[in-house]
Amino acid sequence: MKKLLLLIASLFCASLSLVAPKAHAAITLSAATSSRNGQVGSTNSYTLVGSVNVPSGATLVATCMLFNVAGTSTVTNVSSTGGDTFTKIIEATSSDFVSMWYATSSVANASDKITCTWNNSAASANSHAVTFAVYNGAGGGIEAPSVGSSTSQAIPWRIPSSTTSFAGDVFVAQIEGQLSGTSLSIIPPATNEAQPPSGNGVYADYGLGTTLSAGTYSIAASSTVNPGHWIGGMFALIPTSTPVSSILIDPLILADSF
Repeated sequence: MKKLLLLIASLFCASLSLVAPKAHAAITLSAATSSRNGQVGSTNSYTLVGSVNVPSGATLVATCMLFNVAGTSTVTNVSSTGGDTFTKIIEATSSDFVSMWYATSSVANASDKITCTWNNSAASANSHAVTFAVYNGAGGGIEAPSVGSSTSQAIPWRIPSSTTSFAGDVFVAQIEGQLSGTSLSIIPPATNEAQPPSGNGVYADYGLGTTLSAGTYSIAASSTVNPGHWIGGMFALIPTSTPVSSILIDPLILADSF
C-alpha cells in the first residue's frame, strides 16, 4: 500500500510542477547608443561608431536605417563583434528605410559594436544610421511587429497599432526620416515610459520602452517641424518567464501518514 501511495504522491508532485504558474521578470534597458555617417554616398555597410557594454544572456536590438533613399534595399546581415546571431524582425522602404533585428542570449563583450550590411551600395541614400540597444529580462521572444510610413503627413503621426498578448511587454520603436526634435510616445499612455537619447542628429530618433498590460497599442511621433517624409517600425519584447515556487509534498511523508 505504501508503495502505491508513494507512486501516486510522486505523480501528484510532478503534476504540480507542470501546471505551476509563471512569473515574469521586468524588462530593463541596460545600454543604448546610435550613430550616423552623414552625407556619404556609396557604401553597402556601416559599423556603429562607439560601443556598448553587453552582458552575457541579454537581448540585443539593432536597427539599420537609410535616409532619403531611392530604389529597393534590404539588409542581408547584422553582426556584432561579440559574435551574436541576429534575426530580422521587420523591414520596410519608402522615401527612407528601416530594418529591425534582435538577438537573444548575448555573448559578454565590454566593447560591443554592430555592423549592418546591405545587398547593394545604397548610393542614392543621403546617410546610413544604426542603433544598438541592450535589454535584460527580455528572453521571452518578440511579438506585435508593425511598420508605417508617409511622404507627407502633419504632426503627430503614428505607426499602425499592434496587439500584445503578454503583460509586461516592452515596445521598441524606431523612426527614420526628415525629422527634427522628434519624440515618441505610446498610445494609449502607459506608465514607466523611457526614451533613450538618439545621438542621430536631426533626422532620426529611437527607442521606446514602457511596461504594458496585454492590449492594442500604437506609437505616436511628434516633431518640432512637419516631416517631409518618414518611416517607422516597432515590435514588443516579451519578458522572460520563470516558474513560480509552489508547495511541494514529500511523498515519503504522505506515505508514512497511512
